[in-house]
Amino acid sequence: MTAWVIAHLFQASLFGAGLFALYSAIGHRRAHSYGNRGENRIRPSRVVIVAVAALSLTVGWLSLSAFVHFRAGYSTGQQQTALALALGFVLIGLAILGNLCPVYAVTWTDHTISGPTGFGIPPFGPARGNIALDDITDIGTDLSGHWYVQATNGTRIRWNGIYTGYQRLLDDLEASQPHLFKAQ
Repeated sequence: MTAWVIAHLFQASLFGAGLFALYSAIGHRRAHSYGNRGENRIRPSRVVIVAVAALSLTVGWLSLSAFVHFRAGYSTGQQQTALALALGFVLIGLAILGNLCPVYAVTWTDHTISGPTGFGIPPFGPARGNIALDDITDIGTDLSGHWYVQATNGTRIRWNGIYTGYQRLLDDLEASQPHLFKAQ
C-alpha cells in the first residue's frame, strides 16, 4: 500500500467519523422525543440513517481522492471510473440523508394516522397521506418488509423496521383495530 492510499484512507476515516459523530449527537439529543410513551410520532432512526450515509459519503470521498490522484498521470478510464464512483456514492449518501426530513415521520391520534404514502427521495417523494382509523381496511407488510395501513380508497401509510418506536404504533393500532390483527 502506498503512502498516498494510507493518507487518503485516514482522511476519509476522519471525515466519516466526524460526520457520524455530528449527526449522532444531533440525533441522540432529539431521539428521546420520538417513539416514547405519551408521544404519538415515530420516524426513521437517525443513528442508522447517519451511519449508512456516512459510509456512503466516505466511499465517495475516497473515490474523489482517487480521481484527483489518477489525474496526475493515470489513464482516462481510471479517472472516469473514480469520478463516476465518487458522484454515485455522494448522491446515494445525500439521498439517504433525505430520510431525516420530517415528511418521513408517522403521526397518529385516536382518530387518524398520517405519514408517508411511499418511499422516495425529496423533493420528488414521498407524498404524505392521512387516513381515519375507521377507514383502515388492512394492516400488514408488503413484499419488501415495510409495514403499512391501507384505507378503503387504497391510500397506504408506510414505515419500516428502522423507525424508532414502531412497535408502539402497532400496539396502538391493535388496541384500536383488533379485528384487523386477528386475521394475521
